[in-house]
Amino acid sequence: MKKVVTIIFFCTFLLSAKAQTVYDYVLTPISATLEPNETMHLAIKKLDSTGDRPQEVTDVGITETPHWMLNGSANANASDGTLLPDLTFLNATYTAPAQAPAKNPVAIAVQFHPDPDKKQVVTLVCNVKIISAKYKVVLDGEITGPKGLHFNLHGESYRNLESFADGTSALVTYDGSKNMHVTVSAAGVPGKMWLVSPKEYDIPVVINIGNTSKSTKVPAKISIETFSPSKMGRNQAENYWTPAGIQSFPGNISHIFEGTFYQIAISTGKENGVKANHDLAFAQRLKAHEGDALYFKTAQGKADLLELQKFMQEHGHGNIYSGTNKPPVNSNAYSKAFVEGMRKTQTDHSSYGTPPDKNNPTVMGGILHFQSTFDTKSKTPTNFFEEASPGGGVHGRINIYVKKL
Repeated sequence: MKKVVTIIFFCTFLLSAKAQTVYDYVLTPISATLEPNETMHLAIKKLDSTGDRPQEVTDVGITETPHWMLNGSANANASDGTLLPDLTFLNATYTAPAQAPAKNPVAIAVQFHPDPDKKQVVTLVCNVKIISAKYKVVLDGEITGPKGLHFNLHGESYRNLESFADGTSALVTYDGSKNMHVTVSAAGVPGKMWLVSPKEYDIPVVINIGNTSKSTKVPAKISIETFSPSKMGRNQAENYWTPAGIQSFPGNISHIFEGTFYQIAISTGKENGVKANHDLAFAQRLKAHEGDALYFKTAQGKADLLELQKFMQEHGHGNIYSGTNKPPVNSNAYSKAFVEGMRKTQTDHSSYGTPPDKNNPTVMGGILHFQSTFDTKSKTPTNFFEEASPGGGVHGRINIYVKKL
């Protein structure tokens, strides 16, 4: 197994929905996320005979010139951006405005008659979210193997750098989720099994980094929780075309990637186990001192509060006690001490000790963890890269780029 570790910094659009198909026509991309002033290309496409992969067309069989609109108007306000169809009117270029518009996302629509003998009008829509973020993360993964085995996906998410209570930080998505939107361009073995849908969905990706106040170049760790569509932490079924008809394989894409990078998956499993034991000891310690208000005055009690604050920040609830100026009505001394401590961890970190791993970011869960470094000032693209060659001739690669915008 070859392993090269390094992090990246650059910029494009993000797809984020299931295709709206009308009379076998689809507008691509289906949706997008753009930075201010960023440009994207849109195209009317027609599905092939299997109703699967969209194919570009030069003649969509329409009886009139397609009508393109921005937020329902052919003469949209410049604050919504600009939309320019090409000479065929089958394609268009959209440029985002200099700042996020009042109506966000922006709706790009195209209308046309698909059948010259009928009055039906097809309307296809692409919703474009205009956001301002400091970083963009891009993931490219590919698996190849015998008999044409091919899995290929591309993911993107926009993120900002946020500090945690213990001094470490994370690249958090602009909407506060862990989500990276992926587009699957290939999945299966042509002629034997091929992914039907979904082609696009979100996967949880966590990026934690070290203490940037100590250095601009710090350790970084990425955790990929799954490569398959999931719900409530569970992989969902993926439908594939086969000679025997459509069949479902739950979590198939995730299992393929996990199996290909099996050495990394084994290492990840061990790391998850160590972290789980640490968190169990932490929970048992809090339980053992439940009701003891003085515990939060001890060095260990303060460290536990700081760790709990970081945990809550990682899960998007770090400010839950920040607005609590008074203890809850009828609360006991323990509850008052806990709330007071949690409030102070956000404003007075140094008084709550220094966890031993404060400059070593940790992530728990997921099937694959990658380590690298993160440079807050670098303009040079950096990437995480892994390659594996297990038995059976299966090869895989994963590239994760982080671009400073």
